[in-house]
Order: sequence, then C-alpha cells, then structure tokens
Amino acid sequence: MTAIRGEDAERPRWPSRGLPARVLAVLVPVELTAVVLVVTDVVRLPWDRATGMLALGALGLAALGALHTEMASGIDRVRRRGAQVTYFDLSTVWTFAAALLLPPGVAGLVVVAVYGHLWWRVWRPAGAKLYRHVYTTATVVLAAMAASVIVSSDSLTAAAGLGGASQVVGYLSLLLAMAVYGLVNQVLVATALALTSPHRPDWRRLMGDWDDHVLEGATLCLAVLAALAVQRHVLLALLVLPPLLVLHRAVLIRQLEERANTDAKTNLLTAVAWRGRAHRALTRARRQRGASAVPSRC
Repeated sequence: MTAIRGEDAERPRWPSRGLPARVLAVLVPVELTAVVLVVTDVVRLPWDRATGMLALGALGLAALGALHTEMASGIDRVRRRGAQVTYFDLSTVWTFAAALLLPPGVAGLVVVAVYGHLWWRVWRPAGAKLYRHVYTTATVVLAAMAASVIVSSDSLTAAAGLGGASQVVGYLSLLLAMAVYGLVNQVLVATALALTSPHRPDWRRLMGDWDDHVLEGATLCLAVLAALAVQRHVLLALLVLPPLLVLHRAVLIRQLEERANTDAKTNLLTAVAWRGRAHRALTRARRQRGASAVPSRC
C-alpha cells in the first residue's frame, strides 16, 4: 500500500502544530472520517456468535500481519530509507484480505492493528513522523472499507466456484474492489504530498511508477489467495508468507540497483549507468533504423 515517504523536515511529530492550513484541511477530515466510519459500523454489529467469529477472524488476520512485519522488518527498514517520495509496503496482503472477508468496520480495525504494529517495529525506528503514519493508516482504512462495501466473502466464494454467472459476478467484484482499494489510497496520499510540496506537484511521480503499480497488483493477488486460505483454515494462510518474503527481497534488490545507478550528491546517473543506458538506446535505434540523442538545456 502507498505510504507517505518524502523528506522528514524539522516538524513536530503530530500535525496540530507547524503544518500549513491547506495540509490540515486534508489530513484532519480524512482521519476523522476514518474514525467515524469504523466506530459507526462496529457499533451497529449485533452481539452474537457470528460477531464473535468475525472478531476471531480479525484477530487472526492481525496476527498474520504482525508475523509478516516481524519476519520482514529488517528489509522494510532498508526499503523505506531508500524510497524517494512514496513507499509501497506489502501489508496490503492482510488489509485487503480483511476487506474481502470482514464487514467494513472490522476490516478497518484490522488495518489499525496491522499498521500500529508496523509503526512500532518499522516506521518509528526509522525516524518517521507519527502524523504521516496516522494519515497513511487512515487512507488504508478508507480504502479497505470502500473495497469491503463492494465485495463480500460470498463474492469471494462465488469467484472460487465451479462456474456460472455467479462466478463471473464474483470475479468482476474482486477486480472492482482491487481497483477501488488502490485508487482510494493512492489519490489520498498523492493529494497530501502535493499540498506539502513547495514546487508544482508532479502527479505521475506522486502516484508511483509502473513498477510500483505492478507490485501493488501482486500484493492484491496474494491477498485474494490469503483470503481464500483463511476461508478454508486460518493456518493455510501461513503458506502466503514464503512468496511474500521473496517478493520483499526482489523489491529490495530493484531499489538497491536504482540507488547504485544514481549519484547520491547530484542525483544523476553514474558513469557506468549512463554508458549502459546509452548503449541500450543506440542498440534500439540501430534495430529500429532510427536515431538517438541526448537532450540539452540552455
């Protein structure tokens, strides 16, 4: 899921002081909306055996999320330090699974539990600002609740069925929920980043590049598999952890490659990286019988 990264300027850890009014005008309503929607939905749940089973399911997903964080905390700290503007964590596997299996408010509570543990184990030791993490958590809560409204555990079961119209509807519901989940979070995070930027915002950069969206799509697919596993038996969801850790390491390798190809002081390509890109551009030009050029600035 997308989280605010950026540069940690000398600001207080809580947004009540030192932040521009235009930023607070986004942060405060989003956070209050998330709190009100979660509390309202949870309070309306009946106190019966079914609610007790929902609570157990929520605890199971929160525990799996905490286990995932513990196993990948070292990698996450390195990834977060190397991120530029936005940071895509892989907790989507558990928060989107909660959106598929649980009512909206309960799914929001799972998000709070997962991101609370993530703050304590990853973001706080890395020196992240608390107000940013609170806002990020609120955006994920809203994304999970929006997805939970669109899709349900019955839709998930139908999608995993043997065929028929109900299975098609289940597939379409899953795809729509994936799109809504990612869009709500990314738009809210990008809006906050755009308001805090001293320059004209680059929305393409704020929304993440192609690799970021592919990563988010992969975690959403793993979330569907995790939800299906939990429906059968919660311990089966442990099988999602090995490929998830491999995905962590693959993303870290890509990040380290990008850092190795960029000079830390000038933020320009190193000589080796420049030669490599120039060679690929010339090879592509020869293959396509075209031309290549280096743009210059006067």
